Amino acid sequence: MKFTNEQRDFILEIQKSEFIKPNEQNSKEPMEFILDEIKEIYGKKDYDTLKDFSRCQSLIIALGRTGKFKEGDKVILLAKKTLNSLRGELRTLGCIFLYPSFAYYAKKQDDLKLARKYISLVIKHNDALTPKFPILHLHKLHHTININQLLLAKGKYKECAQFMISIFSYLLTFELKSEYGIGGEYIFKQMEPEFSHSDAAARFMNEYFNCVWENPEVLNYILENKNFEKTLNETKAPETYTSAIKDLWFIQKSFSSSDGNYNLIYSFFEKYDFYTFDPLRLLILQKIYHSLKCEDDKSLILDSMIKKLNFKYPDLLVERFSQKQLCLNE
Repeated sequence: MKFTNEQRDFILEIQKSEFIKPNEQNSKEPMEFILDEIKEIYGKKDYDTLKDFSRCQSLIIALGRTGKFKEGDKVILLAKKTLNSLRGELRTLGCIFLYPSFAYYAKKQDDLKLARKYISLVIKHNDALTPKFPILHLHKLHHTININQLLLAKGKYKECAQFMISIFSYLLTFELKSEYGIGGEYIFKQMEPEFSHSDAAARFMNEYFNCVWENPEVLNYILENKNFEKTLNETKAPETYTSAIKDLWFIQKSFSSSDGNYNLIYSFFEKYDFYTFDPLRLLILQKIYHSLKCEDDKSLILDSMIKKLNFKYPDLLVERFSQKQLCLNE
């Protein structure tokens, strides 16, 4: 089918729009902040130990990513020996630094059970020190969200949808399921000014994009969940990222029953014009693209993606659009 008048007007509009570009400054990561705190509280020796663990974590992830498991096994063995020599809070902090990389490494070796075990330990150890370092709640959520990748690896799309709903519901209501440890709005309020609820919501937003981009089956289950729909309708989003994901859900829902609600789409692109929302804009363009049959009309979508969205390799995104049809109701 060709563009409707609404669709063509929409594409012409976003071709004229200038979305806000990223600046060159990078904000400090939660664990960098923890290292600064540790230097003041525990002293230089303990700081140096945890700094080494931070470097070790990066090395383990790199070795896992490149499939160099023989070298990786040696590094993990040495890291465990060092970790076992520590006691008290320092050992707990060492686990917090290292276990996320152990989980990633296990996943790359297809040992999903071991990867899940390490994520559970990440949750446990972060919770243990969250009263002292509230920022660790963000670290816990960042890695808890990775459970969705393990469920996807097992082909458990419905369970993955339920998991994503439970995490997003926490970001809306501040009620966290007990299996994911402690939670609550009060923890976010205790964090340093440079960190906030928005950091957790932004991390979830990007993981949501990766999840439903590659696995439309998960999105189907999310859109079919009546309890989640009720939560969205009854709960006010606490900040902009959760608000954007809520608004995206209603747009995605409109595509499941028609060609989409373009009043909602116009409003979304106007309201969320900052570069960090490009993943959500891309999901909308994806759906419009796959609803079209005319190649000339599709080319307008791809041209808008390349010129307007702030992705590092826009041409690769175009290639993936062409290779994989990600429609809800194909």
